[in-house]
Amino acid sequence: MDKNDKVKIALITYWFYPNTIVAANRFRSINKQLADYPELELDVFTGSFNRESPIQDHFAIDLTNVKYIKLYKNSFEKRIFTGKNAFSHLLNRTIFLGAAERRFGREVLRQKGLGSYDIFYLSLGPFPSLLKAAYRLKKRYPGKKVFIEYRDEWVNGPVHYAARHHLIHPYRRWKSYFRRLTDYLAHRSGNRLEKKVLPVCDGIIFISREMTKHFIERIPGLPPEKFIYLPNGISDDEIAELKRLRRERKPPGGKTLRILYAGTLFGTQDIRPFLNALNELLESGIVAREDFEIEVSGEFDPTGERWPDRLKELVRWRGAVPRNMVYREYFTHDLLLFIVGDWPKSEITMTGKIFELIESGQPILALLPMKKNGCAKHLLKKTNAATIADINNQESLKQAILSLLNQKKKSSKICAERREMNWFYQEHHYRNICRRLYERCFKDESDKKGS
Repeated sequence: MDKNDKVKIALITYWFYPNTIVAANRFRSINKQLADYPELELDVFTGSFNRESPIQDHFAIDLTNVKYIKLYKNSFEKRIFTGKNAFSHLLNRTIFLGAAERRFGREVLRQKGLGSYDIFYLSLGPFPSLLKAAYRLKKRYPGKKVFIEYRDEWVNGPVHYAARHHLIHPYRRWKSYFRRLTDYLAHRSGNRLEKKVLPVCDGIIFISREMTKHFIERIPGLPPEKFIYLPNGISDDEIAELKRLRRERKPPGGKTLRILYAGTLFGTQDIRPFLNALNELLESGIVAREDFEIEVSGEFDPTGERWPDRLKELVRWRGAVPRNMVYREYFTHDLLLFIVGDWPKSEITMTGKIFELIESGQPILALLPMKKNGCAKHLLKKTNAATIADINNQESLKQAILSLLNQKKKSSKICAERREMNWFYQEHHYRNICRRLYERCFKDESDKKGS
């Protein structure tokens, strides 16, 4: 195909490979799958800090089309905008509304040759900080298409606001009030910006149908045809790696139930209800300390929590663990935990971790608010992938723990139910997700160029 007949697409994302957070993994997979379409020519614009991330997996990926953009002129600027102090927090959350991502958007606009692209596809993070860049691209190139993707369920809604002042990590009262105020101001500003920018964009992509409903309620008047549902998912690389590890696994054996929680522990992921239920079982004498081994891998410092001594001895807190190590640990434990807490709009939460857990084939205990019909609950029931317990009901949690422990003691393992994977791959394999992305966002432009 002649190069002039190709549709040039600029994928603009703050996070990218080799960083392994969900947002980076999503765009790694999208970039790789869209390469299967010869009529498309892709370039990825991302922050230069991603290039400094250590490679934590064995996935092969061509990075020749990636343009790394430097965000800060010097180390002083970097300290000002990325510091952990209250001043930097204020800059990022209110005045600059996600200053790092917004600076990234500004630097993208300074790149040469933007006029040669036919389509701009921007991925937004927890704050709508790239919205202004999208707006300026649309005004600068009115004949080009601009798509905005909300790739994070934390984005811009009550779930983000509520979760931020119910963090697991204990804050002093003044700091808690400070966070509430900055979140409120940030979201008020972000909402005004959205009402200005979203109507002029050609499409708005969401990762869950619940997010779409939330935006329709919050910003009425947007045409329904602009809303596009493209969920997170799993790629061939991840499937192959998990299958390889599953073949090589050595079951733990013994009578001790080994439990793993891997993921971030903030916002809607709150492990305390599970630990409280376990503590009640230990206090009652129904179970013994020797019956459990629990590992928690994630961004959480438990030192400030007033855990009972028995839980401090029982739980091994490991902090952030490289992704390739987490994959291996799925198969050295009997049970994997998945958690969605009961916060406002928590039904829109379906973290990228859920797809790895389902694909692993390992037994899963999911702690969910049962009174809500959220997307994570729907996915786990549809695939028959987990034992589901009500995170708000201590008796439900205790019964689930006892049932799984009894299985372990009887047969030295917990048998996972047979999973419905055909629907799972059809809905959440990145090959199928990218086919829907192509048909909804890129095909019209490709047909126009080909005619």
